[in-house]
Amino acid sequence: PYEPFHQFIHNTPDLPKVAITSEVHVPNVACVEPHFDAFVDRALDHLRARGRKRVAFLTVPELTDHQHAYIREAVRKRDMQMHRYW
Repeated sequence: PYEPFHQFIHNTPDLPKVAITSEVHVPNVACVEPHFDAFVDRALDHLRARGRKRVAFLTVPELTDHQHAYIREAVRKRDMQMHRYW
């Protein structure tokens, strides 16, 4: 499934590339990882500013207990609602 991506990477050696992820396994591709807490805060602030009160987070299994707790607390601080089953 990643073949077009790898072809693009190898066929454009002069084009600078950056991956938004915690690690990258492709030579000559820089890696940028966003700060988790700041990302959650900005996303929730954006939704709250637009009048949203109910939110859902789709997460990966690798999320830590701290990250799950941070999401729940950030939602609570903004007087928003989130249910695990949404």
